[in-house]
Amino acid sequence: MTDTVLSSQNDGLGYLQAVAASSLWATLSILGKVLFSLQADPLVVLAWRMILAATVLGVILALIRPRLLTVHPRDLPFFAVYGTVGAVDYLLYFYTLQRTTVATAIILFYTSPALVTLLAALFFGERLERVKLVALGLTLGGAFLVAGGYDPAVLRVNGPVVVLGLGAALMAAFYNLCARQAVGLYDPWTALFYAFIASALFLTLVSGPALLEALAYPPRAWLAIGALALGPTLLAYGLFNLALTRLPASRASIVTTCELVITSLLAWVLLGEAMNGWQLVGGGLVMGGVILLRLKPGER
Repeated sequence: MTDTVLSSQNDGLGYLQAVAASSLWATLSILGKVLFSLQADPLVVLAWRMILAATVLGVILALIRPRLLTVHPRDLPFFAVYGTVGAVDYLLYFYTLQRTTVATAIILFYTSPALVTLLAALFFGERLERVKLVALGLTLGGAFLVAGGYDPAVLRVNGPVVVLGLGAALMAAFYNLCARQAVGLYDPWTALFYAFIASALFLTLVSGPALLEALAYPPRAWLAIGALALGPTLLAYGLFNLALTRLPASRASIVTTCELVITSLLAWVLLGEAMNGWQLVGGGLVMGGVILLRLKPGER
């Protein structure tokens, strides 16, 4: 009985960490609006976001738990792939947004939990439980409604858009699986630090000389970049890595679909972008799927 209670509490903490990570990721759109209003280059912002996050985490670990900065040299190629996959995910999603509507990009991107579920079953032996598949259906259907997919006017699909959007979803799925593997090898914060370094190096190379032009950004822009690095990057990904030590990758990924609902609610409260009836229904479906997973814990 005691083991069952402890297991349930451990799972509960994992779900709480995944929801907290999603809540922090939801602030991306708010901070993004601030930066776009200041004409900041999105690619350069992404690069500085990772540079600052890696620097802050590295300093914290060096001061508090320096042993967490140590990894075996044979694992460095894995961390290079882990971090680069995350960076490519950002880029593909950004290029998808450039070529289509936000709703279309979101709908394509939120196929990622389905890909994680299938790939986790293939690579980690996670069971394709009925409750998990039902929750997945609820969250994907809800994400479709929250994004406004019921309105043909907001959708714009063509070959390149589908390739880019599904490519971003696939990279996000692989990132989650890399994170799952990494936290099985090292402390979640160690895994995150080396992933951040790889992402920062990749994005720095892609940004080129434009990276230095950001030094001329106004203080307000740098405050937003700093908030972006600390909240929806360092803390959010840290919480998600911690969640992966307690939950299967598929369940953690499904839970993160609540990010879209929280984003819409924040936009409603802070920006006056009201949700309509169908979007509220979609939000209910997403949260219903998350609650269903929590009520039916399933495999660890």
